[in-house]
Amino acid sequence: MKIRQLEDGDMDALLRFISDSYDDYPVFMWFNSKPPKENMERIFYNKIKGLGSRLLADFVAEEGGVILGECEIVRTYGECGVVGIMIRKEFGRKRLGTKLLDSAIESAKEIGILRISAEVMAENEPALRFFIVNGFRPVGSRAIERKGKQHNMAILERTVK
Repeated sequence: MKIRQLEDGDMDALLRFISDSYDDYPVFMWFNSKPPKENMERIFYNKIKGLGSRLLADFVAEEGGVILGECEIVRTYGECGVVGIMIRKEFGRKRLGTKLLDSAIESAKEIGILRISAEVMAENEPALRFFIVNGFRPVGSRAIERKGKQHNMAILERTVK
């Protein structure tokens, strides 16, 4: 398995990864349904553009052309960024998420991101544990409505050193 920055040639593999992941984690994903290919192509284009503009750090774990996980840190304003991470369900609890996060944080430091936040649905206990174990601390919460249901979002932050 190799951890590396997202590249131009990753679009098809990333589309498969996100589509497969939606099947495993639909309640925790922001899409209202499995995202259509056109939407994912636009998202991918924006990711590549963000890498070139130094507004984004985006890393994938890949093996044999299959993406096993992805972690992105997007600059939101100033020295702040927001993290998004997803791994294939069968790779949970194998430190793959931590390896991806560490790579993305190193790259985020290089582009000037010094504080990172994450928003996690409060009922997503494995994700909350992951962020806390990886140095994030809870700083607040907010309520959202998604798919006709109310959810409480935990907000966590970490300073990058």
